[in-house]
Amino acid sequence: MTLTPEQISLRKNGVGSSEVSTICGWNPYKDGRPGILWLKKRGLWPDFEGNERCDWGAYLEEHIGNWFADRTGLTLEHNPDTTLVHPEHSYMMATPDFWVVKENDFTFPGIVEVKNVSYHAAWAWKDGSETAPPAYVQGQLQWQMHIARACGYLIEVGYIVAQITGDPPQWWEFEYDEKLCLRMEDRVREFWSCVLFNVAIGENEDPYLKTFYPRNERVELDLPTQYARKLGDGIVKKRIKIMETQAELDTLEGSLKNCIGKDAGFEGIASWRADKKGTRVFRLHGDAKAEVKKAKEQIKTEG
Repeated sequence: MTLTPEQISLRKNGVGSSEVSTICGWNPYKDGRPGILWLKKRGLWPDFEGNERCDWGAYLEEHIGNWFADRTGLTLEHNPDTTLVHPEHSYMMATPDFWVVKENDFTFPGIVEVKNVSYHAAWAWKDGSETAPPAYVQGQLQWQMHIARACGYLIEVGYIVAQITGDPPQWWEFEYDEKLCLRMEDRVREFWSCVLFNVAIGENEDPYLKTFYPRNERVELDLPTQYARKLGDGIVKKRIKIMETQAELDTLEGSLKNCIGKDAGFEGIASWRADKKGTRVFRLHGDAKAEVKKAKEQIKTEG
């Protein structure tokens, strides 16, 4: 699903269903670590802006959903523009792909999550010799059902429909797991508190959540190294800027020293006098000295 600009803005102030699996430790991809998501929410890590594969998946989403409706006889309503927000916790949200519509009373007893899986991601859908939705997708569906129920929808089941490497779509049906979802909610609440109060999070996993989906192996990423490299790059840029500024400062001071020559200096501006050892020392005076002192104190206070 491709989110609208309004939905993207909303998700910056909360956690969506595709992010919950990351918080719970089920995301197997390189940037699927809770620590990286924390950095993104704090504005310290660039967000993924999408690519042509994402656009293609969004285009196919409705067609795959329609195919599923034809095969099952279910009535679906596409939901590309509506993000559900938990009535008590505004940072908990979800955007289901489709609603299952009960025609006799127009209620929504089910949710459908559609995936167009490329050959790059097909490995995650293998459970031994069988094909099955990976942990992060099942967690995404459970969270969508959980938020929908919190919003008053009488959700009973969820479906995952996946077209894998161009083959005809497959689908799986899942019941809502309240115990699991309440545990997920606890993890999201802890995570969001860390985001709000700028508390770095650990990588410890909830034993219950870890055993719920045991088959997905993580692709390890050394988060401290990644973050340190980013900080190191920033330090290099700042040092280069300091060196450039120092060179400009040296040029200005050299020009002023040439103006002073053999004299002691200019009253109220600067002096270039010999100290006890006979070494000439350059100093600012008057308003210039006061301005530099004020700037130093301000920097110290802000730091």
